[in-house]
Amino acid sequence: MLDNRQLYEQAGLWESQKYQDAHYLRKVELINGLIPSDVSSILDVGCGNGAILENLSPQYWTVGGDRSWSAIKKSQQRLVQMSADSLPFKAHAFSMVMCHQIFEHLPDDILFSSAREMSRVAEQYVMVSVPYQERIEQERARCGKCSTTYNIWGHVRSFQSVNDVRNLFPDFDLRFHVHCGRENVYRSALALWFMQDLGGYWTTNAHAVCPGCGWAAQYVGGYPRRALATLAARIDQMIKKQSVFYWLICLFERKVLG
Repeated sequence: MLDNRQLYEQAGLWESQKYQDAHYLRKVELINGLIPSDVSSILDVGCGNGAILENLSPQYWTVGGDRSWSAIKKSQQRLVQMSADSLPFKAHAFSMVMCHQIFEHLPDDILFSSAREMSRVAEQYVMVSVPYQERIEQERARCGKCSTTYNIWGHVRSFQSVNDVRNLFPDFDLRFHVHCGRENVYRSALALWFMQDLGGYWTTNAHAVCPGCGWAAQYVGGYPRRALATLAARIDQMIKKQSVFYWLICLFERKVLG
């Protein structure tokens, strides 16, 4: 299964005000600044509601694509419905192909085929951004019906290094990479075990949908289990941890043959 359609077809998930926080807008500024001067056309794969395209310089001829019809109908940009692993464009059709926050949603086979498709369609450049060193288990919900545990945003993988992204594009050289976004401090694995498995303290989200059964209601533990979760959280807060920027942006350029 590529991803959870019931999650991404929710109209409320794509409301424009969700994309107006300061960290997100700063990221868009960085994306604009990283685009090479010889780029004339851009394809945004997995563009959602077109929020990034709307903030790019008007000098570029742009196209966006997403699997979610609920997302693309929110925008006035030039958008098409498509899958990342089967792009409906000829080879080298765009100066640059970019994607932002989609790779973390994809299982292995779809991830690799999507990277190959982006490489095929890109004439010269590929730009990718992903959550960096994300602890996807920290934002897990527990289904109130079938007890499946899942990341509320549908994330199935975490990128721990720049090379995790670099290795997806063997025909391209990495030109730049930059970290941005809020600084996250994640809970320890032991604290999460106490909070979630013993304390019944699972993340809840109005848009989360169980990928196992499609149920939207999430499990919420009661007292006294929640008291144990609260205690574990307070103890974990006293342990010093390293913060990490949320996003990693990479710019690749096609290798010169010969």
